[in-house]
This record gives sequence, structure tokens and C-alpha cells, in this order.
Amino acid sequence: SVSDKAAVYYYMGYHCLKNSMDDEALEYFLEAAKHDPEDESTQFNIGYILFKQNKLISAASHLKASLRLRPDYTQAENLLRKTQASLEQIDAAIASVRQQINEDPDNHLFHNVLAKLYEKKGDEDNAIAEHEKTLFMKPDFSPSLNSLALLYSGKKEYDTSISYFKKMIELHPDNTSLYYNIACLYSKQNKIQESLDWLRTAIRNGYNKWSLIKTDKDLDNIRDSSGYRKIISDMEALQ
Repeated sequence: SVSDKAAVYYYMGYHCLKNSMDDEALEYFLEAAKHDPEDESTQFNIGYILFKQNKLISAASHLKASLRLRPDYTQAENLLRKTQASLEQIDAAIASVRQQINEDPDNHLFHNVLAKLYEKKGDEDNAIAEHEKTLFMKPDFSPSLNSLALLYSGKKEYDTSISYFKKMIELHPDNTSLYYNIACLYSKQNKIQESLDWLRTAIRNGYNKWSLIKTDKDLDNIRDSSGYRKIISDMEALQ
């Protein structure tokens, strides 16, 4: 039944949350909410995780839903109050930075600060817009390139994210994590050969976080490939 499915997803989400697996927990709770959107605990847990992830706008929405379903839900009320206070502080900072931009519109650093404030409240669209303004003024500004790569990855727009990581590589070819990140993004798209190629490139350039390579869930889609097994066997032979 629908309620049984919701209960299973909720249990899995709760288990992940207790084991500090917030991303996985959020996915399960969101699935539970699809099957039973009227469960106040599910809505609260979604709001709680989103609050921890600095997605404050979405967090507030789910916490309000939890309180609508159960007006005496003290935990939800307290967290919503904290969320709204944080949003008010960020909005005040945004207003201050916008005033600085009005006085000095060509300063790319102000737009970067504004973008980070939007990120902090979970307003991804405005964060992206401000990072892009920053890059229009200073195309090689690494903090905005990196932020855009991560923001687009979070939106599951992996090809766009990869394009920004590649721009970062042009500026910082010795940063081996950039190659590894691209390998992960190709794996998430189930593009096995591209992922393997970039993973090999990362290792060839000095990436050596072997335990992460073995356990990173972003590489799950390539683990059954002969290419991945070869990488691991070669790696273990060197240790």
C-alpha cells in the first residue's frame, strides 16, 4: 500500500540520518513524502536536513508544512524560528552588499559576496546569476568557477558542471581533485568510459586518495567495469 511504501522509505531515511548520511537520508525522506505528504515527521526531517545543508528557503517550506500538520510540534517550531532568523540576517546582508554594488557596480568581489549569500540561504538561481556576473567582469575568477561547478552539480546539470571544472583545470592544472570530480560526474551519468578516462588522468596527475576512490558512491556506476577493477589492482600493487 501507499502508506507501507512511505513507512519503508521513512525507516531508511531515519537509519541514514542516524548514521550521518544526510544526502541519502534526504532522498529517502523525499520519497516518503511523495507517498505520504501528510506525515509531519517526514516533513520535519526534510526541513532539518535542508537546514543543515544551508537550503534555508526550502527548509522553511517543509517546516511550515510540518507545523500545519501538527501545530504543537515544538521541534519544528523552534527550528523554523531559527531558520527564519537566519534568513532575516542574510537578507539584511544582501541589502547591504547591494548598496555597495550600487556605489561600485564594476567590483566583481561584491557580486561574488552576494552570490555566496544567496548560496547560504539556498537561493541557487540568484547565486548562479551573481557568480556569472562575477565571471563576466573577471573570467578567470576561480572561486566563482568552482562555485558554479558545484551549484550545477547539485542541480544535476552535470555537463554544465563539468564545463566549469574544465575551465578550472585550465587555470589550475595541478589540482588533481578537479580531474577526479569530473570522473565522478561522468560516473553519475553512467558514462563509464569517460569516467574511467578522467579517473586515470586524475591518478596520473597525482591524485592518491585511494580510500575515497574505493568508497565514493559517486563512482558506483563504474565499479563493475573491468577498467575500474584494473585501476584498483594497479593501485594495490603499488601500495
